[in-house]
Amino acid sequence: MTESTDYVTVAKIGAPHGVRGDLKLHSFTDDITQLPHYQSWFIENDNLSPLWLPISLSFKIHHKTLIIHIEGCDDREQAKEFVNKQLAVNRAELTPIKTKNQYYWVDLIGLTVMTKEGECLGKVDHLLDTAAHDVLVVKGATEILIPFVDHVVLKVDLEQKLLVVDWDVDY
Repeated sequence: MTESTDYVTVAKIGAPHGVRGDLKLHSFTDDITQLPHYQSWFIENDNLSPLWLPISLSFKIHHKTLIIHIEGCDDREQAKEFVNKQLAVNRAELTPIKTKNQYYWVDLIGLTVMTKEGECLGKVDHLLDTAAHDVLVVKGATEILIPFVDHVVLKVDLEQKLLVVDWDVDY
């Protein structure tokens, strides 16, 4: 089995939908209509070895909500076992980013966040999607929310695993 870094989490399974084993899907992508185009799907494994297990899915859109059906899951009670599980795809299937200053969230998680003055604020734990812009959730001595906007995020260096921000610890 490939390493966990070969996978990118793109969705989380939500509540059952109907009585035939269908489930709502909460996408972590901008465009939910692209999710059905991925060829290989993986579901997180509770036993953690391997971290991701292959899974067969089918998709449909119902009132702007993406609904999935997991092969072999044919009733509502079975479907409940999958609620809150994360789904991933092979990193190789992602469209390469060609625009400067755009990143996949998964590539930002774990980066060390430093102020422009050289003070370490912590590491990116996760990101939030807000109506205005994405927000970095940085965990260090405290949890800090930093807007992911050009005038705040001065540098992203994926090779050095470093993110430099114009941010004051007291904000």
